[in-house]
Amino acid sequence: MGERWRLLLIGATVLVVATSSVLVRHELLPLLSWNSDEAVHLFQADLILDGRLTADAALHDESFRPWLSGTRDGRVFLAYQPGVPLLLALSQLLTGSTTPILVTVAGGLVWATYGAASALWGDRRVAAWSAALVGLSPIVLLHAGLHLGYLPAATALFAALWAALRAAERRSAAVFVGAGAALGAAVLMRPFDALLFALAIAPLVLVRARRADHGVGPTWWVRPIAFAAVGALPAVALTAWFNARTTGDPLEFPITALGGPNTFGFGTRALMEGSDAVDYDIGLAVESLAWHLASVPWWMAGGLGLVLLAAWGLTRPGPVAERRTAAALVLLYPLGYVVWWATATASEWLDSFGPYYYLPSLVALALLGARGVVALGEVLPSRRAAGLVVVVLTVATLPAMPGALRWHEQVTDRFERIEAAVPDHLDDAIVVLDVDHVLFAHPYFANDPGLEDDVVFAVSDADVEALGERFPERTIYRLDVPAVDGTGAGLECVDGPGC
Repeated sequence: MGERWRLLLIGATVLVVATSSVLVRHELLPLLSWNSDEAVHLFQADLILDGRLTADAALHDESFRPWLSGTRDGRVFLAYQPGVPLLLALSQLLTGSTTPILVTVAGGLVWATYGAASALWGDRRVAAWSAALVGLSPIVLLHAGLHLGYLPAATALFAALWAALRAAERRSAAVFVGAGAALGAAVLMRPFDALLFALAIAPLVLVRARRADHGVGPTWWVRPIAFAAVGALPAVALTAWFNARTTGDPLEFPITALGGPNTFGFGTRALMEGSDAVDYDIGLAVESLAWHLASVPWWMAGGLGLVLLAAWGLTRPGPVAERRTAAALVLLYPLGYVVWWATATASEWLDSFGPYYYLPSLVALALLGARGVVALGEVLPSRRAAGLVVVVLTVATLPAMPGALRWHEQVTDRFERIEAAVPDHLDDAIVVLDVDHVLFAHPYFANDPGLEDDVVFAVSDADVEALGERFPERTIYRLDVPAVDGTGAGLECVDGPGC
């Protein structure tokens, strides 16, 4: 594969991913997805644009409490680290929309994969196929249009791998700082993912650094660690500061401080106070692991064929440390997330969202699979045979997509019926929803940080009489959704000047 074809393949992949990002965001899921984490990230972005990290607990009290939130010292904080909300807020500030950052991050994953694969294998053919296999995977094409942290974190992680390997080869302090900064960006989004990634790639980076320095002196390893730490330090410091501002403890993350036993390990676990609990034991952990692993081929370009090619790519002759690193990345996320109870609840949505906790592993699988693709191309007798392999891999990619698309279309149909029940011309109104938390199940019904919009939304058990006394100028309605699919959704006026 010549340079022109490589660039064409990567460019076409970026175009496909960017197009998918726009289509998912605006056509498939215009009112967001069923995953309410999207709405939480967007509400955090609204807070940032409003100049704050937390909301006023006196305003957002039990009647208006958002999903995945906790309280401390009169403030309401949300579950997630500030990295993704900062990106969304920046995009809204500069363009008025979140779509540009979604497109940029999705395209960035393709290029980060290409760079990481090129630095890892030293073969641009493998790098180009790696980028294509990642960008054309159904899980990436879907998540490219979602306001979630999995894809942005993966982009930062593989950019970190790219930079770290190049820095080791060139003995470049500046590039090591850049690698640390990329890893720090991932810490601001998904700290556990960043930790697992650092553990997996550190041995190879140190091996490369030792080769470049010829292992001279007893402190040859200090240079890469020190400069990478300098790059990561601002993000780590920001993380500690954010934790202290939200939970009161620099080492306690907001997601573990929501009032429920939402921590790693086994036992009774729950997202937040009042949410459904899960008895997460070894048996459920193994079952969740099995379901996640079984779903992996369906969400990868090439399907099961890619898994077989990845096995070939791992076993064929080549640099040992590099193959071990790729294998470690493939294995470490499934093994690491065994102790995270939310994989059990995520198992229910594998057909719709894919094994998103394992996204870095899926990218690493593509790095190995691309090695197998190139090897297969070298042994096939003709271009026609190679073309047939491409067709087979393409067909193997398709089975997961129709079912997932239909499910998301049905969710959007439901959302549109319910959203239409609240007329655009409604003014000075409170709508009492049929859920226990704002942003949950109805992500399109979101409050502004100051509860100043024409329509604000309250939870199902809100005290209507108390709301009337607190907001005498507002008319209070109750949302009724009689059918699961949203059919017949409507408003009932229950109190206030408009009734």
